[in-house]
Amino acid sequence: MIQTHGHDPYTRILGEVILADGMSLNRELVKQGWWWWYLRYATEHTVLEHLETEARESKKGLWADPAPVPPWVYRKARRGHALNLSEVEPLGIRKSRGSYAAPGHP
Repeated sequence: MIQTHGHDPYTRILGEVILADGMSLNRELVKQGWWWWYLRYATEHTVLEHLETEARESKKGLWADPAPVPPWVYRKARRGHALNLSEVEPLGIRKSRGSYAAPGHP
């Protein structure tokens, strides 16, 4: 089942996939480190924020890479747009919701 939460600016459906056993696929993918929590479209999902933080700290999934490239940054680069390197998030401590700092940098 999909619980929809509206659309993004490209008219893609925003939602949560609930499996037959009641488990949230969205949460499980974030927890295992295979999915980014995207603040822009999921601001109310502090559970996802917490799960991503735990996955980052445990270096699970894509967080095993010391400098994973967010999909939105990758897509911009593929289209030939200038990269905003502030969006490439080195593993580190989150400064505030949605922004990150390298270890040792406030």
